[in-house]
Amino acid sequence: MAKPISLEENEFFSLVSLLIVEDEDEIREPLVRFFKKRFKKVYTASNGQDGFEAYELYKPDIIITDIQMPKMSGLDMTREIREKYGFNIPIVILTAFSDEDYLLKSIELGITRYIKKPAELKVIENTVFDISMTIYQYRKVEELDLRVHDLLDLLNNMIILTDGKIIKYANRAFLNFVRYHTFEEFNDKYYLISDLDSIVVKIEDFIIKEDATWFNSMLESNRGNFVTFLHSINENQPKAFATYVTELPRNRGNYIISFSDITLIEEDMLKLREEAKKSIKLQILINEEVSKHREQEQLLIQQSKMAAMGEMMSAIIHQWKQPLNAITIISEQLEDMIDFKEVDEESLRSISRGLLGQAEFMNQTIEDFRNFVKPSKSKDIFCVKSAMIDMINLLKPQIDQKNIEINIEAKNESYNILGYQNELKQVLLNLLNNARDAITEH
Repeated sequence: MAKPISLEENEFFSLVSLLIVEDEDEIREPLVRFFKKRFKKVYTASNGQDGFEAYELYKPDIIITDIQMPKMSGLDMTREIREKYGFNIPIVILTAFSDEDYLLKSIELGITRYIKKPAELKVIENTVFDISMTIYQYRKVEELDLRVHDLLDLLNNMIILTDGKIIKYANRAFLNFVRYHTFEEFNDKYYLISDLDSIVVKIEDFIIKEDATWFNSMLESNRGNFVTFLHSINENQPKAFATYVTELPRNRGNYIISFSDITLIEEDMLKLREEAKKSIKLQILINEEVSKHREQEQLLIQQSKMAAMGEMMSAIIHQWKQPLNAITIISEQLEDMIDFKEVDEESLRSISRGLLGQAEFMNQTIEDFRNFVKPSKSKDIFCVKSAMIDMINLLKPQIDQKNIEINIEAKNESYNILGYQNELKQVLLNLLNNARDAITEH
């Protein structure tokens, strides 16, 4: 008595169709009655020729066949099916023969199971149940794959699924990029991942090894993300894509390759790089102009210093005129005293003191000039009013000659600052000279 059908078995069997090819009615009929209670569809044939025609008509999921039959044997029928439809269809052989030649032929033809007659129904049932479970699981995987493919087709990113060698799927966005309508069309030309070498133009900042594919080179780099340039049919320029390679955590050895179009971003980046180059060139030109300007500025400063030195020399000449006249007068007085024999010790001492005083005045004038032209090496605390008085005294003969009077008003007589004293004096000299010239001109 056959066991009751469980819900799990019923689910398996309800999805599977069966073809029984057997020329003996007493074997075929009981099998048909038994499996009709379990399978979605059960088809029958009494010889290999009818069995082959039934397969072509109904495309059943499983075939149970005898070997020795009229018109066409079970092995010949299997060979016809394999040659025309491939090796995916599971075929179970039921035979009374245990000849080694039959067994070898069955192996060559990819027979799924080889059961000797007389076989218990339980053995046949278990065999068919195992095959049905495999078919059921495969279809569940296929169904899941289809759902995954549907989800991937909704994405804007271009996606490829691969085991590192074979391209298992390419989503709609990728197919559109390479101008193919279906994955099957695409897979006929691009079956292996290495077949995409004609599409992958280059990988930015990355060298593809000579003895490896672009994908294997990516894996060995351990980077995970890249900028890849892909060339599409009828496109003049390759497009740039941010490319990510991810290994599936629950399916090791299988990978998702994602391509996000960043062509516009790359073009903007290229423009920015060009702008940066122009900016650098402009900055170089600006620096050159600034350098020229500073050279001219230094030249003007030097010219100003030379002019100030000329003014100082003029001031020194004016300052020295009075002591030189005094020295001349004292010399003439000394000659007169010698001529009139009026020379005595006290007169000589007086003349000596007069000459020394005039010489000291002239020496102090030269010292003031040296201090003026010598640049300040460090900042010092000094009195602003004193610096101004020094410059007025230095220019006093020239100022007095023009009948100009200078008054200094200072609320704080000892107003000190930290700075470069001689540089301030040079500025004051220019101001005093400019003011003097402006007054005399008007």
